[in-house]
Amino acid sequence: MLTKVVQGAPLQVDLSANFMMNDKFIIGGAYRWDAAFSGILGFQINEDFMMGLAYDKETTELGKAVFNNGSFEVVLRYDFIKSKGRVKSPRFF
Repeated sequence: MLTKVVQGAPLQVDLSANFMMNDKFIIGGAYRWDAAFSGILGFQINEDFMMGLAYDKETTELGKAVFNNGSFEVVLRYDFIKSKGRVKSPRFF
């Protein structure tokens, strides 16, 4: 959960959850209160390289516009810094 409070602006609350299965498959989702929702699917190709696909959809008036049908994003991640030994709590996002 991430909350942003700025004087003169509406409260912003983001809820998200991401899961890794079998150290290879990644699935997750997020919701921005009264603003948007999103989802992500990913695959850990090898120890250094991950790729995935994410989708984001506005739930505001902007999201109802004819030209705005959400957005797809390609996720590519390469780890340049190698860890020694097995990591107890892997970072996958």
